Amino acid sequence: MPSEDSQLIAVIEVPEDKKVLCQSEGCGRSVYKSVHIVKLNGKLQIVGSECFKKYIGKQRSQEKLKPLYGSSDGIHLSEHERDLLLQNTEQLIAEFEAKYNNEKAREPSGKMDYSHLSDVELRKLALKITKDDFRKNKGLNPEMPGWAGWVKSDAETLYKQLKEKQK
Repeated sequence: MPSEDSQLIAVIEVPEDKKVLCQSEGCGRSVYKSVHIVKLNGKLQIVGSECFKKYIGKQRSQEKLKPLYGSSDGIHLSEHERDLLLQNTEQLIAEFEAKYNNEKAREPSGKMDYSHLSDVELRKLALKITKDDFRKNKGLNPEMPGWAGWVKSDAETLYKQLKEKQK
């Protein structure tokens, strides 16, 4: 049942022992790899790769196959994100959007010069920017227990981006 009004929002992956059900009409299979979040006629659905192929049908344009957030390799969801997927998919998409927009905004432009910063200073800057992002865009206190790993991971990613810009 291909849809004229379809958009691939994200391709995700959940742990095998935390499979989710395909919401395609008449399917109901459990899926964990290459799970597609799609918007079909204005409604969000979670579908497996085979059902996604049916939805896309003959509309195999690159635009329809490229996810709005992440890549076609899939976003590995954390436990928190998996819970959001099941309980409030719209909120999960909002978090993807905030993260995607924030990464674009944080992406160092060619005008910014980080060459004078040492590795330690660059790491501190990345951590500060990341913590500010958690407060401003995610509405989370990065100092609260449970968020340290996520903060550290995002800060490390940003550090690597800044380090590349130093070269």
